Amino acid sequence: MLLAIHGGPSWDHSYLLPAVAELADVRHVVLFDLRGCGRSSRDLPLEAYQPERCIDDLHLLIRWLGVEQVDLLGFSYGGQLAMLFLERHTAQVGRLILASTTAYPGIEQYLRESPEYRRRYAGIDLEPLFADPSLDDEEKTRRMAMLTAPLMLWDLDRLDE
Repeated sequence: MLLAIHGGPSWDHSYLLPAVAELADVRHVVLFDLRGCGRSSRDLPLEAYQPERCIDDLHLLIRWLGVEQVDLLGFSYGGQLAMLFLERHTAQVGRLILASTTAYPGIEQYLRESPEYRRRYAGIDLEPLFADPSLDDEEKTRRMAMLTAPLMLWDLDRLDE
């Protein structure tokens, strides 16, 4: 079983659907929304949304699925959660797959110091997107992914792909 952890922390799982659909005929794939994301709980106290609580949720989800072990695919913020999960629940993880994430602490400082990152980031303004009441969370997720794609792709010639 492959358990895919989406990025965020405010995104939902929907942007992963096209990619994991390609795996569905060879693997049992499970997608879900982290706390406070997509169709998950949004009315909890702020401290309930901390990464440690998400790790607890993953542990309980795997138990609820009735399996001893899963392969974890962590995308972006989900990759960081997957690594934290592996530290706490090693026996429940068969394979760890990380995508568009980093295992290095302090990456934000490195990015802020990168002229290329600053150049790409200069044209991105997410405030109007977040403030637009006419968009639902799913559409905001899609638009945020498109707006921030230049930050995530090494070869910008492939951006349209």
